[in-house]
Amino acid sequence: GGYAALPAAPVTVTVAARDMPLSRVLSSLLPASALPAPSSYEQVGHVAHVNLRREHKAHGRLIGEVMLDRLRPAIRTVVDKVGTVGGPYRTYETDLLAGDDDYDVTVTEHGTSLSFDLRRVYWCTRLEGERTRTIREEFGDGETVADAFCGVGALCIRAALERGCRVVANDLNPDAVECCRRSAVLNGIDAGGGRAAGFAVECGDARRFIMDLGMDGPAGLPDHLMLNYPSGSTDFLDALR
Repeated sequence: GGYAALPAAPVTVTVAARDMPLSRVLSSLLPASALPAPSSYEQVGHVAHVNLRREHKAHGRLIGEVMLDRLRPAIRTVVDKVGTVGGPYRTYETDLLAGDDDYDVTVTEHGTSLSFDLRRVYWCTRLEGERTRTIREEFGDGETVADAFCGVGALCIRAALERGCRVVANDLNPDAVECCRRSAVLNGIDAGGGRAAGFAVECGDARRFIMDLGMDGPAGLPDHLMLNYPSGSTDFLDALR
């Protein structure tokens, strides 16, 4: 009572390059010395950001054009990270591989729109999960959050929108502060007030920002102090008193 497969005529199936995995297309175009081909990238708005290994650098333009062809219209710019994150603002240089020389991006994270120049601020898409966990599991409705390294404001803006938190934020990078304020307004938040208002963003040294918390009395102390600076946040613990 079983069924047996019967031989049949072979059928040729043609798969267009656009329907193949990106790594397979690149593998067919790159020389053996550049294999394995790049297989991952980070999308930030309309920008695809790759970290090319040394053997890929000489073929960067080809890699960029193939990626652009495969990923447009969502991707309009392909860049390679040059060097490492560094400097007081934790930024990095980029090499344009293909597409528009345009780094003003808009990112939507859990319904919150964030706009910034990718070259002038620090941004890490991979931190989205930790931001979401913090907002859902650590913050309470209406609590006060002080963010000493707020960057472009992903955590503090989302906290204000999703939990109704009062926010006092700070960053050393004036471009990040301006982006945070602009994105807050973009999301319907009044960011023009001082610390007494519901959402305030300052530009300055994190140690001074921390030391000034609560100077107007215990009511000015936050429920949460965020120190999202992985390479040196512990250096600022002496500012707590």
